[in-house]
Amino acid sequence: MNSTESISDDTHLSCAYLDSGLSFGFSKVFACGIVHDGIHPPVLVNNFKGGPIPWDFVQAARSEIIRQNQNGGHPNCKGCAHLTRRKKASRPLPVNWLGIQHWQGCNLDCNYCSLNTRRSSPRRPPAGTPLSYYKVGETIQSLIAEKQLDANAVIDWGGGGEPLLMPEFDSAFRLLARWGAEQWLHTNATVFPASLKKGAIDPSRVHVICSLDSGTRETYRRVKGPDLYARVWQNLHAYSLAGAEVYAKYIVLPDNSSRLDLQSFVNDAARFGRPILIGDIDLKTREVSDSIVEALAFLQRAAQAARLRFQLGGLCMHSALGNEVQRRVALVASTMHVEEPEPESVRELEYLHKVAVSKAKWQRRSWIKRTFHRWRPPQRSCKLTPGKSFAAGASPGRDFCGQPGESSPGIFR
Repeated sequence: MNSTESISDDTHLSCAYLDSGLSFGFSKVFACGIVHDGIHPPVLVNNFKGGPIPWDFVQAARSEIIRQNQNGGHPNCKGCAHLTRRKKASRPLPVNWLGIQHWQGCNLDCNYCSLNTRRSSPRRPPAGTPLSYYKVGETIQSLIAEKQLDANAVIDWGGGGEPLLMPEFDSAFRLLARWGAEQWLHTNATVFPASLKKGAIDPSRVHVICSLDSGTRETYRRVKGPDLYARVWQNLHAYSLAGAEVYAKYIVLPDNSSRLDLQSFVNDAARFGRPILIGDIDLKTREVSDSIVEALAFLQRAAQAARLRFQLGGLCMHSALGNEVQRRVALVASTMHVEEPEPESVRELEYLHKVAVSKAKWQRRSWIKRTFHRWRPPQRSCKLTPGKSFAAGASPGRDFCGQPGESSPGIFR
């Protein structure tokens, strides 16, 4: 059988994004948000400026991309790990994954971000012209009105800029929450959404991914610019207490890969909300050095020692290079020794996190329920800092865990 022929009539080479995905990009609409091996996603609509989606044009573009994938491969899909043989849809599917990734504005200046470094970046418009931006609120409303957005759709906020700085973020965030969508925020966590703070959003449908890429204030300033390391951890802790799922990411670079930074990052994660940790490589990386592999292995082992959930690889590892890096990291980590923290200290931090989450959940109840159902901490005696009582309203993030980036003797050496 020729390699380009279908195995059966009811299957084809495609992916979930091609079948039911849509992504708003800078002046374009893409089929997905996956960048692999330095290749950008396939384009569905060029010169998009907002408003209703031209569905006939989108379906024709999707069909052509899928057709090419059966006959040697579409140039933007070749080598993508998501491209697999899957069952053909009997009819056009509603959008099940929506990427809102066209906003390029940001309040940080990350030294590895292509939007800051490349000459053709939309963040560097010609002198005297404003940052290009089109509104998506009307587009989202039309998707909902036309029943083109699945009721359980996944919304992916991110793509280069800080989505919470988008002028219409809060209104679109609320609209999608009312529709029932599951929302992923790729945020730098320097700001906190007002709607989540006010309890207007169901936090169980919100996931937060933040790249800190540092474990100390000094490294954070060197990599990202402003001195906001402590604020970021406090906001991530607030997301966790609100009930959102939080991921803290570390993109390992030559200038942030010291063991001091990596261990301090794990320490702060253990003290401020216990997020899921992600170790990753720079999106532009074409060759990964042994020192980067060793740093990723150390980060993995340190997270495991602290009993924190860890995953190796995010967006930047969806490629053949990423698979090879994961293999190398697993090999190094299997022989690496990392000093274990004191078990009692780990249990203490886990308990304090349970206490904080329990108190925050109780505080989100109506005043009637709070009146008749007093809050009680989870069962276990726990010595807190003298004079500090969480039941009296102390914050575990600020009052007895110290500040992010501070050393924590007795917890992790």
